Amino acid sequence: MVAGRVTVSGIGLLAAARAQLDQFRRYAEECVRMAQETHVPEHRALLIDMAQRWIELAEQADRIQGLLDRDKHGTPPRDK
Repeated sequence: MVAGRVTVSGIGLLAAARAQLDQFRRYAEECVRMAQETHVPEHRALLIDMAQRWIELAEQADRIQGLLDRDKHGTPPRDK
């Protein structure tokens, strides 16, 4: 693995996906905390919207991680 780059290996990609998932959740929590502290309605609405977007990104990262986990373990993907 090269510093600052994600490898295509299963381990490097899984670790990156987990770290990204955790970071997105922390961003969402921080937006909610700031929304609770602000007294400006426009700021509160913007921060809540940002938190929702971070949660959506976390959910996408979680789905990707699930696909990577299945791929790593040789489990065939589910049909939709």
